[in-house]
Amino acid sequence: MCGICMVVVHDALDKEDAVCNLSHVLGASKSIENRGPDSFREKCVPVGRNRVIASCAVLDLRGQGGPVEQPVEDSDKNMLLFNGEIYRGPEWFADRAEGASDTMYLLEYLHKYKTADEIVNALSLLQGPWSLIYWQQSTGKLYFGRDPLGRRSLLIKNTKEMLVLASVAPHGETGIDQWSEVVPSGIYYTDINEVDVNVIKLVDWPVSNPVRAVDNDTLKTVEDSAEKLLQVLDEAVRIRVQCNNGSAVGILFSGGLDCTVLAALAHRHVPSSDPIDLLNVCFKRDHSSPDRQTAIASWNELRKSYPERKWNLVCINRSGDHVDDSDKHIFSLILPKVTHMDFNIGAALWFAASGRGNLLISTEADDDQEKDETFLSMLLGHGAETVVDQPGSTKPAQTTMGCHLTQGCKRVPKAKCRNKACAVCCKKQQLEPDGIPCNTHKLKRGKKRKPECDPVVDPQQPSSKVIYGEEYCSPARILLSGIGADEQLAGYGRHRVSFKKGGWEALEQELKLDMGRIWERNMGRDDRCICDHGREVRQPYLDEHVTAMLLRIPLAHIFSPNLPRGAGDKRLLRLICYKLNLPRTSGFEKRAIQFGTRIAQMSNVKSFGSNSAFRGDTVYQLHSNRENPSS
Repeated sequence: MCGICMVVVHDALDKEDAVCNLSHVLGASKSIENRGPDSFREKCVPVGRNRVIASCAVLDLRGQGGPVEQPVEDSDKNMLLFNGEIYRGPEWFADRAEGASDTMYLLEYLHKYKTADEIVNALSLLQGPWSLIYWQQSTGKLYFGRDPLGRRSLLIKNTKEMLVLASVAPHGETGIDQWSEVVPSGIYYTDINEVDVNVIKLVDWPVSNPVRAVDNDTLKTVEDSAEKLLQVLDEAVRIRVQCNNGSAVGILFSGGLDCTVLAALAHRHVPSSDPIDLLNVCFKRDHSSPDRQTAIASWNELRKSYPERKWNLVCINRSGDHVDDSDKHIFSLILPKVTHMDFNIGAALWFAASGRGNLLISTEADDDQEKDETFLSMLLGHGAETVVDQPGSTKPAQTTMGCHLTQGCKRVPKAKCRNKACAVCCKKQQLEPDGIPCNTHKLKRGKKRKPECDPVVDPQQPSSKVIYGEEYCSPARILLSGIGADEQLAGYGRHRVSFKKGGWEALEQELKLDMGRIWERNMGRDDRCICDHGREVRQPYLDEHVTAMLLRIPLAHIFSPNLPRGAGDKRLLRLICYKLNLPRTSGFEKRAIQFGTRIAQMSNVKSFGSNSAFRGDTVYQLHSNRENPSS
């Protein structure tokens, strides 16, 4: 992984001779240094009346023989800045020697192509997360872009004086209108030899509109689909933890379904003598946030199921003062995101990725929960009634008898009910955090929704009484993240809502929308906040083979409207989790990081006076001007 930056200064000959240090003045080079502690290099090149300043900080994870300093150049003076990992590619790329540098091979690969269309077609064949900046000396063109899912950050600032491309905005930057994300729709280029170098052109990716397979004779049962998904997900985890130059592995760990499955799969491929660090952050004063409780429960289950592994649960406890001291730095990392919700999520990820906390030694009394075969039977659909139209129907969900919003309910739903439910079930649904208000079944005055994150594990249970050990800083340079699971496996509450309103077609469209905007809502921000600590985030659920397999699987196997929350959502992943001998974790419900860590509650009170007055789309207001944050 790397931090990359390129500044193109227009009409540099008319400016001061110190222009080569301009990137330092901007702070862009300094900002990327955190991302790559193993090597830093800067190169200044005159191009006509313009000046190109390229800099790169390298985190060496895959190559052999030490880090490859960037920018790299070939014999024709073409120059490449590359931030990413290439796990699969065209046949020619697969022939490279084991341990060879992705960057050097990519430069050689691009050298064969001269036109923008050729370069875009070549890059479209790469599989893995990446962003790059490529200077083609012979044509005077500067190319830049990100992989189609936008898994690696790349920002752009384009003014009359200069064009700036960087992995992250300068530290302390607060200008909300100056930076924007490079949209991963294709590859962009500009001709630096032209008079107007502010003109940037886009060449779209080759046309690709993936759709779900209508029929798949090889995936007739839920068990078939779960087995196929497990195979490709296991391989996605393998290539992410073994291609690491011996670096330690950690998990961004809430204790929820997505990350615990990744931990169990990582166990298969990380040498058994190596510990795996589970990084869990908490902002609640008594250290009993919902995510801490689920983390303890899942940690216990991992230790019980895989006792040969040393599982380090790293408890990262932070207060409001910690957040205030670092908020200016974190705000510059989330740019161009500026909302209060983005700050809360970014701050939680930034503190978690620091890896600095206390090891959990033991719980006073570890839970010993046996497998519930009833839950397994429910996931497999044994004995379940068919109460909804099959995938492919354009009609809203209908019931054959009873409302079935709650499993086993036989009451008749009201036709005008917004939740398509009976009065009892509708009112229960409205009290849920993601419940939909209904004019047909109005709640009585004074009735309030449940908190956004009720603990799955009761804080009064023995498993929450913990003993913390020594201070610890994780050596992990690779952090696995569960991002992408909810977006593809119908894990959000809005997915169930979409199904209720419009049936299978509406759910399919909602999932497609989520994947189409994941680059904008999550990827860049998360990459900038996590990698600021010199650690690389890797996302197995977004592996190209995993995303392709999920589109082959029938939607009815992925999501079951007949099953309640904590079973019908992410149904396949729950089945995989259960079969990995993690039965308790397989039933945990989805919880957003800002609520599970309690940072939202803490910062909402500070910024809005109360948690109920919170508005997520409000621009975050800084509480500190400190330049040197403490993670």
